[in-house]
Amino acid sequence: MQPGLRSGKLTKWKDERGFGFIQPVDGSQEVFWHISEVKDVTRRPQENDTIYCHCVVASDGKVRACNAFILGARNKSASFQAAFWMIVIIHHIA
Repeated sequence: MQPGLRSGKLTKWKDERGFGFIQPVDGSQEVFWHISEVKDVTRRPQENDTIYCHCVVASDGKVRACNAFILGARNKSASFQAAFWMIVIIHHIA
C-alpha cells in the first residue's frame, strides 16, 4: 500500500451503521471506512461519492481509511480558514 492521499469511489455505504467500503482508483483492495473518519463535510456519505483519504493497515491486517473527505462536500468555511492561516504563515515567514 502506498502512503499519502488516495482516492476512490464509495461502493457500499451502510448509513444506519455508519460504515462502508471505498474502491481505490488504482484498483487495489477495497478499503473499510467508518463515519468517525469523515472530516470537514457538509453532508452524509452516499454510494458513488468520490472519497479522498489516507489509508492505514490495522492490527488485524485490514486496510482502513482515515482522515477522509467527500469530493464536493467539504465545509467551505473550514477550507477558507485553512487558506487564511496559510497566507498568514507565509506572510509572517517572508
